Amino acid sequence: MTLEFVEGQDFSVRYSLLHQIAQSDSAEVWLALDKESDERVCVKIFDGHADLLEKSQAALQASRGLIHLNIVRNNQCGVVDGNLFISSSYVRSANKFDPGRTNFTESWPLLEQLFSVLEFAHSLHISHGHLHPGNLLVDEQGQLHITGFSLPALLSDDNPAYLTSEVLQGQAPDSSDDVYSLGCIVFLLLTGQSWHPGATFEANSPLPAQVRQTVAAMLAPSPYDRLANLGEAKEVLGNHAKGITAAQPNEIRQTTFSRSSRPAAVSTTRSKVHQLPQERHLVSSTVVLSGLAILLVLAGFVFFILPNSQRVLDISREEITPSKTTVAGPAAPSISTEPEKEALAPLQIAQLEFLKSEGQRIAALLLRAQIELEDLGVQLWAGETYDEISHLADSGDSLYREEKFGEATDTYETAIDRLGELEKGIPGVLQENIKIGEAALNAGEVEAAITAWSIAHAIERDDTDIETQLHRAENLDEVLTHMKSGDRHERSSSLPEALRSYRDATRLDPKWQAAIAGVARVRSKIAQTKFTDAMSAGFSRLAAKQYEQSRQAFVTAQEIFPKSQEPNDGLLQIHIAQRMDTIDHHKKAATEFEQKEDWPGAINEYESVLKLDETLVFAVNGLLAVKERLELDLALNRFLAQPTLMREDDELASAKTALVSASRYRQPGSLLKQQLSTLSMLITVARIPITIELNSDNKTDVTIYRVGSFGKISNSEVQLYPGDYTIVGKRRGYRDVRFQLTLLAGELVQPIYISCTEKI
Repeated sequence: MTLEFVEGQDFSVRYSLLHQIAQSDSAEVWLALDKESDERVCVKIFDGHADLLEKSQAALQASRGLIHLNIVRNNQCGVVDGNLFISSSYVRSANKFDPGRTNFTESWPLLEQLFSVLEFAHSLHISHGHLHPGNLLVDEQGQLHITGFSLPALLSDDNPAYLTSEVLQGQAPDSSDDVYSLGCIVFLLLTGQSWHPGATFEANSPLPAQVRQTVAAMLAPSPYDRLANLGEAKEVLGNHAKGITAAQPNEIRQTTFSRSSRPAAVSTTRSKVHQLPQERHLVSSTVVLSGLAILLVLAGFVFFILPNSQRVLDISREEITPSKTTVAGPAAPSISTEPEKEALAPLQIAQLEFLKSEGQRIAALLLRAQIELEDLGVQLWAGETYDEISHLADSGDSLYREEKFGEATDTYETAIDRLGELEKGIPGVLQENIKIGEAALNAGEVEAAITAWSIAHAIERDDTDIETQLHRAENLDEVLTHMKSGDRHERSSSLPEALRSYRDATRLDPKWQAAIAGVARVRSKIAQTKFTDAMSAGFSRLAAKQYEQSRQAFVTAQEIFPKSQEPNDGLLQIHIAQRMDTIDHHKKAATEFEQKEDWPGAINEYESVLKLDETLVFAVNGLLAVKERLELDLALNRFLAQPTLMREDDELASAKTALVSASRYRQPGSLLKQQLSTLSMLITVARIPITIELNSDNKTDVTIYRVGSFGKISNSEVQLYPGDYTIVGKRRGYRDVRFQLTLLAGELVQPIYISCTEKI
């Protein structure tokens, strides 16, 4: 692989590389800044593949309508220096979905999202084509994000275990290929095992038949036989994840006590041809009661009719054998050459059922204890002892099958006691292996570290610290290989190669101190030359007033040597130059606003200058002057907009004062001249009364607020000054009427009629 990119490097004219996210044999994935949108994006850069540009563009164009919350969109593709790249949305704090580290129920919320996404995409006739866990990301909120939709096959990081034979052979993928890939993921979550063609569910699988049939349909070898309706599969699997089972009459749960199996549900609706042997021994409570009644009748016959043939039965665990025939009614006597077996008494039957039931109960406790210890990895830290206990449990199973229920129960209890002893020692085992694992990691002992941390992780699966240490142990061998390579390159002065090796080691184990030190040391050597070049470029751009390019150069230098003062000095010079340019711009704008008599605009410009430097005299004096003009402008406009205010004496006096203040300006602008002329005329007519004609029905009391009451009138003339008035009419038994009147000088007033006509 020949790609050699570094942090801070500009990639094409649009992107700036921030830091590398992932690397493979054929590509690198970088977190980058999109300078056009000022957003962070993912840029996947392929080693070569420029010939796939046209196919990639066609794929992006075909998936433009694929807009979904759970789909990571591919934004742009192009070629730089012969290397194809594809940019896509960046998912913050996301990790790859690992179906091998979870179970089906816990993963169902993510699977449900995946089902919905594929249903949506398939409805648009768009398929993913290369679906596998590596394309599934999960963020901190549990939201699923799917990457790699519709990309050409050569650009996909495929996992063959999840792909159909058609896709692997190079055929164009369709929705049936996505169904197969999804089925592989579901199978792994349900069984804990990877799917491979020809595989089946285990015969003793506890999964419901409908679930097995649904998954099998998704994994059908032929695309024509695969499940077409994902909605049906989502419903079946969703019900299973939520514990909702299909209704089945008289369901019977059968338990075996073998170590290799778990309890499984067996339906009584199966035909007798397919019943297991254990099922045929199960007897319903109704049949048992009927049998007991018949046995009582037979017992009376035996004791009273055939006293000479009565025998006493010795009851022992070895000799008790349950009757396997249910008597449904009186039976005709039969002739047999076999010795006649003695019928069991009701008490014997009860004792037999109790021993059998007790054996089942203890065996269930044993099975639960075994499962719990297996979940804690007992085979790793007490394998021989656990094998002995397992053999002991198998012995109990054999005794139980021989119907020696008492001995079987004792054997089960012994096994349970020994399992309890193992469980008590778990805390000590955990601490011992943590200590061994830490020492092995520090000493670089790969096998010892993996063994110790595997045991610790099996005991404490939810401990994130232990899980981290296990990952470190699993990567230790590869880390040491990279460290040797880095040391060799550094000693031969091949610094880029040394840096790459040390960084590969830190990616595998971010806590490996020798690798961290190697990265810092080599990067410092490489950075010195880049620092000098960046500083020179910064000052050259500053002299040409290319501030953004100058700042980027100084920032690049600062990132190389954060403790150096030189980049800070350069950035300060940029700040001073830009501030002076900004002040000149605001000053010029303020002058233009004053000439237009736009006082708020001028105030804003002067205040912007003072935010930059509050000591500038021209801005302080200018701000005071334009604020004074703004106050005068507001006072004049108040009376111009509402001349009726001057009806009041104090308002009229205020209007005259504002007029006098405005007249003092020697060089008024066109707006002020117009304001002075209009207000002067309004003040002149403010005290000239206007005559109005007031009419009524001679039954309504007429009143003009703040003027007086005119009583019942038919016609009257009233003289009023310009202003706003409210005329009210009142009449007993009728609803009041109101009339709002605004009098302006020079305007004609129509006669006003006031009459109460609406009865209450």
